[in-house]
Amino acid sequence: MNIKEPRSIRHVPAARAGRTVCKTSPHGEPFNTVLKQHIGPQVLMTHSNRIMRKFELPAATCLLLLCTFFFFGISFMLVNATRPFVLEDLTTLSRSLPIIVNSDRSDARNIYLDLGANWGQTLDLFPDICRSARRSICDQQYDVFSFEASPYISPFVEQLTRALNQGTAKPTPPFPSSGSSIDLKRINKEIGSPCPLETNALRKCFLDKYRDTLGTLQIDPKLNSSFLISSRLDSAGHGHGFRREKYTFIPAAVSDENSWLEIRQSFLGLLIGGTTTSGNAPNFSSLGDEYLPTVHVRTVNLNEWLEVNFKQEDTIIVKMDIEGAEHDVIKNMIKIGTHKLIDVLAWECHTKGGDCNFLRKALQQFTNIEVLEEGKDYNGWKSETV
Repeated sequence: MNIKEPRSIRHVPAARAGRTVCKTSPHGEPFNTVLKQHIGPQVLMTHSNRIMRKFELPAATCLLLLCTFFFFGISFMLVNATRPFVLEDLTTLSRSLPIIVNSDRSDARNIYLDLGANWGQTLDLFPDICRSARRSICDQQYDVFSFEASPYISPFVEQLTRALNQGTAKPTPPFPSSGSSIDLKRINKEIGSPCPLETNALRKCFLDKYRDTLGTLQIDPKLNSSFLISSRLDSAGHGHGFRREKYTFIPAAVSDENSWLEIRQSFLGLLIGGTTTSGNAPNFSSLGDEYLPTVHVRTVNLNEWLEVNFKQEDTIIVKMDIEGAEHDVIKNMIKIGTHKLIDVLAWECHTKGGDCNFLRKALQQFTNIEVLEEGKDYNGWKSETV
């Protein structure tokens, strides 16, 4: 299913002078790196002639020296590019960079970031997480910013967010919404245990029961608009005048870069809160799992957004369940210093994205974030009915 919107190219300065990284929509142009200046034979011969005239060396000797230097330079870059990332690297990466803030905001705010909102069952989870972290501000007002990558779930979360802001009746999910297989077992028990308790039998039972409903889910192309997403991201730099919590839904995937992501959404993922990228989808065809049409969605550079819109005086509680993207996001968070903005991180770490033990050690060693593990320190669902 194609999502049409105006294309735009964002030029981001790369690490080396004279190089520009072009990030653009997947509908036509590839994501590539445009080199403004190439290193070729003419460049080598030019520098060789200069050295030959200055030091009166034979042309062959000068050219051999330049080629040798060029070869070892490329070899050094390739070795460092392919070297495994180890914990000690973060000693170098963790820097005390200043956090950029907007000068027009003087009052500290309470912020809850729901990264991986699923069907909205965690939009109001911040009081539970706050109490688990033994904070004294759990009953205060929060600004809530939620992210969800699945374009098949986003229309419902958009409706739910609107209802919460207007104080009207909340919409009912098209089927019992869960965030994991464990959560699915809890829901099965609440509705009278119509399905078997064994995990795969339980999954198959729910798939069979709601297959027709799952097949009718449609995306809303308007929610995949770069303009809409950017405007909602920009709204984070300003407070609000509402007396109750202000909910802002951002229909995009959390990442370490502003780009696009190809999403392959399965029926089972919709039931248990999982969205996969193409090529990384688990195979549950034996259970009768099916896939909806592949689509492209926006990705948001979380650390860049945090750095621009929030300050260290703010209290920021983060719930993170982003299906493996947490590995790159947190490594870059430590690298550029935005971890200093976050007070509490309630998360689920996915091994499909990397080494979770490495990430836990890095958070413990290089940050002051209080880390809560889902299923151990807090539940992945609200303790009271939302």
